[in-house]
Amino acid sequence: MFMKKCKFTYEVAENGQEALDKFKAGCLNGPGGGSARRFDFVLMDISMPVMNGIEATKHIRAFERENKLPRSNIIALTGLASADTRREADAAGVDIYLPKPVKFAELKSLLSTE
Repeated sequence: MFMKKCKFTYEVAENGQEALDKFKAGCLNGPGGGSARRFDFVLMDISMPVMNGIEATKHIRAFERENKLPRSNIIALTGLASADTRREADAAGVDIYLPKPVKFAELKSLLSTE
């Protein structure tokens, strides 16, 4: 709802594997088989089923390197505000770490900088 209200173009994934698959498809083929496009931002929840956000971030970073793609900004949104989780997220390649609850004004400001 936030993304729609701010009139950002976005895609939604229910889990980390789906996020990775959509990222790859969007970068190589574009959504729905259209022309390829870059994701300026990826909002990644750390706690997701199938593949968590940290693993999905590692795979996205590897995919970007392998395909010589510009690095997307990955913003981790998480209820896990521990120092260990933050270190894991940083090591995986997360650019910005936002513990929940996230202030929408802060998030909008981050997304509007691009």
